[in-house]
Amino acid sequence: MDNPAASSNSLRGKTGLVTGSSRGIGRAIAEALASCGVRVAMNGRSEGPLEAAVAAVRRAGGTAHGILADVGEEGDVRRMFDEVVHTFGRLDILVNNAGGGHGVRELHRLDVADLWQVIRVDLVGTLLCCREGVRLMISSGGCIINIASQAGRMPSELAGPHYAAAKGGVIALTRQLARDYGPAGIRVNAIAPGITLVDRTISKFEARSPEERKRMLDAIPLGRLAEPQEVAAVAVFLASDASRYITGATIDVSGGRSA
Repeated sequence: MDNPAASSNSLRGKTGLVTGSSRGIGRAIAEALASCGVRVAMNGRSEGPLEAAVAAVRRAGGTAHGILADVGEEGDVRRMFDEVVHTFGRLDILVNNAGGGHGVRELHRLDVADLWQVIRVDLVGTLLCCREGVRLMISSGGCIINIASQAGRMPSELAGPHYAAAKGGVIALTRQLARDYGPAGIRVNAIAPGITLVDRTISKFEARSPEERKRMLDAIPLGRLAEPQEVAAVAVFLASDASRYITGATIDVSGGRSA
């Protein structure tokens, strides 16, 4: 039997694309994969943050290449995957992390522009990237990891209904693709983080009253919010040979909130 401690060694020399990796969870995942020897294509929509994230990976001794693209635009997505192949020659790992919540939380106050922006990036963007990823992997196999959310599995204190609907769709998409492309050797899994210490959610969390923050933390058995690196560790596991018999799964990284 393989040594589980050596599972990350199975990643050395592979090529991965992490969307939305200029900051937050996506950047943590890109850094973690690069530290395991993955050649990482990093994606974002803003040049400055993306360049800084790529430079950080390279300073740490990793191989990284930045690609500016909007995952909600079909042309951008196709160009991004073409650039991955042109730069690295192949694609073994795809992490669909790009997304985020916009607008107010209450449905009756929700602006339709905010609704469509979330659906366009979080759900349609994931679909478009999965399509291009599958096209590259279908003859050689590979691994797709979709970053969903606890909001897609249970009611959320911070997320709006449009975000919850999009992430629920990502979880359903993950199961369907696992069934459809398992015979081609493509594994498709999802990660559903709870509230994670990234800029966007920190600001939402800190905007709540002390009583509300305490109530939210009390609902988490481990009593704290997630670190981006803790989500990244699960992504490394799902990308490695240690998880080679896992597909169609959604792994909660919620400190027990989903229990």
